Amino acid sequence: MLAVVGGCAVMPFTVSTLGRGLVYHSGDRPEEVRQAICPPGGHPICDVRTAFLAWRLSPDSVRRTDLRDERDLRLTVAGLYGELETSGCAGADVEVALTIGGVRLDPFVVGGTKRQVSSAAPLPRIIEFYQGPVSVELRRIDRKPCTATFSWRAPAVGQDEIEDGRRRLAD
Repeated sequence: MLAVVGGCAVMPFTVSTLGRGLVYHSGDRPEEVRQAICPPGGHPICDVRTAFLAWRLSPDSVRRTDLRDERDLRLTVAGLYGELETSGCAGADVEVALTIGGVRLDPFVVGGTKRQVSSAAPLPRIIEFYQGPVSVELRRIDRKPCTATFSWRAPAVGQDEIEDGRRRLAD
């Protein structure tokens, strides 16, 4: 969609509805469950994606993990996808700090309720992302004596769908 406002062309960005999956690259290795996603009708080619990543955190622990795009391609990222949850320890709170393309997002806390990463960590702008990691830092900030599990279901980056058009307008 292209809008003209006061003689100036304005083009909002859109995010891919499927996202590009993230997989473990380095650091503290989470539990990783992958699943095949197959088109309807018995199509023989299926896409294997990360269903969820899970880290176990004891009191006062910190986990640092780098994730990467599952296909190692150059991307212009407009958002992050997935559902975040802390479970297994009532009252446990995990502070989450994400860095993508060298841009550190504002940290946020995930407690006993599920949160969509897109609303918890909105990107301040479209980010160039080329074979770099999405860095995840998790920190237990509560004093509960049990071990909690932090999970990120369907971790993905949302690719900017109209990057080519925006670049053409800028030239």
